[in-house]
Amino acid sequence: MSARKLSWKPVSRGAVYCSPGCGRGCTYKEFIDANAAADELVELLGPGWKPRVWENMGWYYCAVSLDGHMKVHPGCNESRPTYYTAFFGDIAAGGRWVENAKTPKAAIRKVLYLARSDRDEIQGCIDSYEKAVQP
Repeated sequence: MSARKLSWKPVSRGAVYCSPGCGRGCTYKEFIDANAAADELVELLGPGWKPRVWENMGWYYCAVSLDGHMKVHPGCNESRPTYYTAFFGDIAAGGRWVENAKTPKAAIRKVLYLARSDRDEIQGCIDSYEKAVQP
């Protein structure tokens, strides 16, 4: 017997706007609110960002850099952001470097600082080994 694959395409049933694959009973209002919040985050960050909204036991959002290497997610309490997490380095979910801060731009600054620190350490190692193998 094979398992039937559930769709992740939202279906509207009155106030409910939810995918069969989710099944939580997500609402259309939650969908609209997540899209509005995503647009606000992108506006706050400025040019070079696009909104992303998805469903998984509720509607969620983030801002994604146009090249896909940076993602900024809100950390929510009672649906209001209380902090932000910046993920940097991978186009897929998550990122190689991750930092949190009270504002989205502060989270970005922190994650870039972390990535630069790693880059500088790696560059120092490369320079050392290149010297060791030179004739």
